Amino acid sequence: MKKLIFLLIFISGYCYAQQPVFNFEANKAYKIQIQGISNAAEADNIARSAEKMQMSIFSFVDHLTGYGFFIVDNFYKVHEIEKLINNKGKYLCEGSEEIVLSEDKFLEIYMMRGGFKYPEFSINIPKEIVMGPYKELTYSLFSKAISIWKKAYSKTYNQSVGFPEHYPIFINTGNSEDNIKTDQEKQSWMINYPDEYEQLARKSTEGAKVLENQKEIEK
Repeated sequence: MKKLIFLLIFISGYCYAQQPVFNFEANKAYKIQIQGISNAAEADNIARSAEKMQMSIFSFVDHLTGYGFFIVDNFYKVHEIEKLINNKGKYLCEGSEEIVLSEDKFLEIYMMRGGFKYPEFSINIPKEIVMGPYKELTYSLFSKAISIWKKAYSKTYNQSVGFPEHYPIFINTGNSEDNIKTDQEKQSWMINYPDEYEQLARKSTEGAKVLENQKEIEK
C-alpha cells in the first residue's frame, strides 16, 4: 500500500512538473507547410495532438492554406512535430521555418484558432481557448491575447458598439481583480476624457427617457 501511494505521488508530481508554460518573450514560433489536409477537423486534430503530446505550447493549423503555426519552448520540439505529422500517414510535412513571434502574429494565431477571420478581429473580443486541464496556460494565453487586442482594436470596437473612443472595455479573464481594474480604468477615463464622459452620460439619460415614454404609451 505504501509503495502504491508513493507511486501515485511520484506520478502526480511528474505530471505537474510537465505542465506547459507560455512565455511570450522566450518562446519561439514556427510555420510548417502540411500537405494532405482535407478539412478543418483534420487541421484542428493536428494542432491539438501536438499540444497533447507537449510538443507545442499553442498551435493553429489552417486547412485552407495547409500552413500550421506552432509556438514551442525550444527548437527540438519542431522536429518532433514534423515526425508527428509524417507519422499520421495521410499528411506530409513539406518544410518549416521560424517566424518572429510578435504581438501581432500571436494575436493572429490566437484569433484564428478561436474561429475568427482577419477582417473580424477588430470587432470581436478574443475568446477564451481552454487548453485541456491546464488552467494556468489557458489564463496566460488568453490574458496575452486580450492585452494585445485592447491595444490594437479597442477604439474600433467601441465605435462598432456605440461607446466613446477611449471607454474602458470590461473583459472577464477569470481574475478576481478584473472588476477592480476596470473600475480604476473608468475613473481615469472620466478624468482624462471628460467630453466623452458627458457624451455617454447624455446618451444614457436620453435612453432612460425613451424607455419611460415607451412605458407610458404601453399603459
